[in-house]
Amino acid sequence: MKMRLAVLVLAGSISCVVQGDFVSLHNGSVIKGRILSIKDEKLQIDSGYGKLTVPLKEVTDLDSDEPVWIRFKGSDTFQQWQLQTTDHQLQLVSDDEATMIPADPSDFARLTSTPPENDDWRWSGHANAYANIQRGNTIKNAYNLDGRLGIRNRLNRHIFDWRTEQEDDDEKRIKDYWQLKYDYNRFLSPEWYLSGSGGWEKDQIKGLEYRVNLGLGLGHQFWGEPELNLRAELGASEIWEKFEDPGERKETPAAHWALHYDQLFWETMTLFHDQDIFRRFKSSSWLLQTATGIRYKLTDVLHMSIRYEFDYDDAPQAGKKKDDSALLFGLGASW
Repeated sequence: MKMRLAVLVLAGSISCVVQGDFVSLHNGSVIKGRILSIKDEKLQIDSGYGKLTVPLKEVTDLDSDEPVWIRFKGSDTFQQWQLQTTDHQLQLVSDDEATMIPADPSDFARLTSTPPENDDWRWSGHANAYANIQRGNTIKNAYNLDGRLGIRNRLNRHIFDWRTEQEDDDEKRIKDYWQLKYDYNRFLSPEWYLSGSGGWEKDQIKGLEYRVNLGLGLGHQFWGEPELNLRAELGASEIWEKFEDPGERKETPAAHWALHYDQLFWETMTLFHDQDIFRRFKSSSWLLQTATGIRYKLTDVLHMSIRYEFDYDDAPQAGKKKDDSALLFGLGASW
């Protein structure tokens, strides 16, 4: 009698597991159990007798008895949805069942049945090259390179920016500009984050041997999707500068404002804008650096880039202008 009761309890336990979620395949098979995860284009389900892994491309229908956490490709955050399939069309249903939207499992970067504590690191970025080469009465070579690399998981984000401008006229170097920037973000919530930033800059034309800045601040991610990305930061920085003339080093605390925006239009064109504004306290002066432009998609990797740069410093070295601007045309790659 006790043995029979144990068998019934075990069978009932397995039945409860089996009656949870449903996964239908192209070959007509139906797997019943609990959907555990989707990762690297593979679905894992616990059938009650063991864990099964199925290629996502073989799946036709998905139904979950309980909500799951989903991160879409190109997104940095997880959203909680329940899966429901009607006439072979997957629907994402909100907890209160007030919202229902169609979805494609191939758009899922990650799905998990448990609240995500950690997530995989994700990479993204772009690099652009611009050139002006002249031969004949004038021998001139001008090269501009810029780029950005972003590394992100659920709580941490690292952003590396670089920019260089080199120009030779009659085999003489007349322009030598370098800039490197790094920004670390620690997310307190999906929108708010703490920011630590640093930068190094050198500009031969302005007589700037170096400018170094280190700062801390608070940032807000207004939107963080592939189609629309907007974030802003406000904080305090320390700036060290040294000019060739008179050769003395200057140090000053400063307020720092940073803004990044990019938005995809018509699936081919991305409009972007970046700005950094510093307010030096000791000299009561402003330092502004902006870049605005368009990246037009040529292939999945290559794009054409148009970029307008505007820099302003109302406390330049003696004899130098306060503002600089440039309009650049080039090619780039995105990943």
